[in-house]
Amino acid sequence: MRRAATLALLLAATARASPSGWRGDGSGHWTATPPEAWSATVGVAWSTPLGDWSNASPVVAGPLVCAAVEPTTLVCLDRHTGEERWRAPHDRADVVVGAEREALLARAARLEVLEAELATLRTRHGAARRAARAGAPDAAAELEEISARMNGLRKELDATEDPRTPPTQGMVGWSSPTPATDGAAIFALFANGVVAAHEPDGRRRFARWLGAPSPHMLGWEEGHAASPVVREGVLVVPFGRLRGLDAHTGETRWEGRPWPHYGSPSAVDLGGRAHVVTPAGELVRVADGAVLVEGLADMWFLSPVVAGHTVFFLEARSDAEVRSHGGVDLKAWRLHATDGAGVRAELRWVTTLPATETFYTAPVVADGLLHAVTHGGTVWTVDAATGQVQAPVVLDSLRPTTIYSSPSVAGGRLFVTDELGRTVTLTPGPTPKAVATLPLAPTRASLAFHGPHVYARVADRLVALGPPAATP
Repeated sequence: MRRAATLALLLAATARASPSGWRGDGSGHWTATPPEAWSATVGVAWSTPLGDWSNASPVVAGPLVCAAVEPTTLVCLDRHTGEERWRAPHDRADVVVGAEREALLARAARLEVLEAELATLRTRHGAARRAARAGAPDAAAELEEISARMNGLRKELDATEDPRTPPTQGMVGWSSPTPATDGAAIFALFANGVVAAHEPDGRRRFARWLGAPSPHMLGWEEGHAASPVVREGVLVVPFGRLRGLDAHTGETRWEGRPWPHYGSPSAVDLGGRAHVVTPAGELVRVADGAVLVEGLADMWFLSPVVAGHTVFFLEARSDAEVRSHGGVDLKAWRLHATDGAGVRAELRWVTTLPATETFYTAPVVADGLLHAVTHGGTVWTVDAATGQVQAPVVLDSLRPTTIYSSPSVAGGRLFVTDELGRTVTLTPGPTPKAVATLPLAPTRASLAFHGPHVYARVADRLVALGPPAATP
């Protein structure tokens, strides 16, 4: 009875939750009251090992907080206690059943046999080659036999489609997309092409394999980081191409253009309809995938940032291009709903941030100011209404550093976190002022905020920072 009652409360609480995903609503501007200080030993409500790392940010789904784990696992914890509620793997064979699953498993097993035999033959080939050079009897014949067998194995390997998730790749990994929730389910996307939806108790609502990742990404040669967005019963999935899936069944409602971007689509509501704006500068209607506006910008790494009906595009590329261009262009477009469900885009301003290094993180807008942070820890502040650029602020306490976590604003403070897990809090304004530097653990994920707590996906764990949470 107690388990059933707990499950009923979990389902009811999650159903009341608001849609959320990467950076909350995508803006990085949170309604929360986070703690003023923390460290690895101070101000920690709970710290739960997850088993491995991930670049994905945590997402709060009612009484749950969910996080990805390399390579393809989704884990949901009790937001109040940090207790693990459930975890689900998302390899290709994990999301199919029956004969299809058996075929994938058999293919994976065959590939492992072929790879093991090829590795053994490589060792024998080296020994036979050395023996042939030394003039050993029959060595040449053995070398020819081994070479023929190796060629046959390579042909079979090349002809066999591999259903396995390869070992974790570089710094991007397979789990960088942040999960999303519509308040009723938790949606996960992984770079092996699997997308799935889970009920609050962990039951799988649907799962699909969308195909292999694209080898043609902008600005980097591997991995996938763009996160899904869910609005109006549609899961917008940026993988291979932009797609709209039915949030209840996983069936394709529409397919859009190819998606070579590491940045995510950002949601914007216009005329009572949900839309997403893409790093390619397109405005797409969520209901049917119609492209209503295009040509607004062309970004590589970053996501557009929406503040009301204004969209900001920071067109950052490589360090070399930033220096040759004399900085990074920042554009502000105002979107206007028109009659007949149309949209008109008005260019408000274009300015160039005279930075000497690029940006790997999306900006954040608060109180009429846009704050953008370079990968080396320089904060650029721009008047969101006029495009006027303020004097930059260098975060000396983070130098030398690399910043992959996008900045956030919560509780009247600006939060900037570097790869070592050091977070600088600043007072927002035309010239942000550093208040404190708070250490934790290495991370590339962005912080998530809820009430008095900050959720940080660091190293191999998920940490809740703030007061001990009382279970309701």
